[in-house]
Amino acid sequence: MKKAKEMIEGSEIAQYARLRDYANEILKTNSGSTTFYRVGWDIHKRILWGQLLTAIGQDANNHIYPIAYAVVESENKESWKWFLEILQEDVGDFQANGFNFMSDMQKGLIPAVQEIYPNANHRFCTMHIWQNFRKKWNDLQLKMCMWYCAKATTTQDFNAAMERLKRINAGTWEYLDKISPKQWSRAHFSEYPKLDNYTNNNCEVFNAKVKKMRSKPIITMLEEVRCYVMRIMARNKKVLVGYSGRLAPTQQSRLEREKRENNKWRPLPTEDDAGNVTRKEWCLFFSNITFI
Repeated sequence: MKKAKEMIEGSEIAQYARLRDYANEILKTNSGSTTFYRVGWDIHKRILWGQLLTAIGQDANNHIYPIAYAVVESENKESWKWFLEILQEDVGDFQANGFNFMSDMQKGLIPAVQEIYPNANHRFCTMHIWQNFRKKWNDLQLKMCMWYCAKATTTQDFNAAMERLKRINAGTWEYLDKISPKQWSRAHFSEYPKLDNYTNNNCEVFNAKVKKMRSKPIITMLEEVRCYVMRIMARNKKVLVGYSGRLAPTQQSRLEREKRENNKWRPLPTEDDAGNVTRKEWCLFFSNITFI
């Protein structure tokens, strides 16, 4: 099995010796790419594992847009600093471009972002917060409260949900209160990026697609990841070729859905002056359902 795998995928040790050639070929055939390599592992001791760091964006049609990826020896602050410094050199200053970051709450990544991108908007994935939350409080009612806090679109709704959580379990409130609401609740997100994402699904989708690739020798893995990135970029571009709408198809579909929902609202006058109207939402009540 080992010999057959080497014949198909290549030798792990031999591929490390060809990283320089691979990097030069990338620069030759993919104009405009940024490539760095530095082999610091002891291949004679067969310390061949590592971590794949990625930066994934989102285009106007809500498609994932891979920006950068790198293989490092381990996931720590120094590795993330190196990755983020190169990212900033490659895509430009974060303040000038108004970058907004979202990630899990890795201990090495958080201080690295604060150091390389001071005062940048940095959201935390609510799913990751929930995964840590449920280790101590795996309760359906608490789960509903926590997610309502994340999905709240006004500070009033957020504060009310947090107070509800506090009444149910003060410990959960103390845990979430330590995390700035600007980093996990829609109600407090910066209005500059026109995205209300509160989970890091983009990276999760990408990581799921490259999961099988990560077990392969270094160059085989990098090449398969590169080809996958090229395919999804070409596929997403094809979707928009010839499209002439003012909004991207996904956003137009969302707008149409909101317009249909607005048919359930009725304007009511609030004052005598013309044009002073408000809208009233229809309230639907269902039996056997408890709303928190």
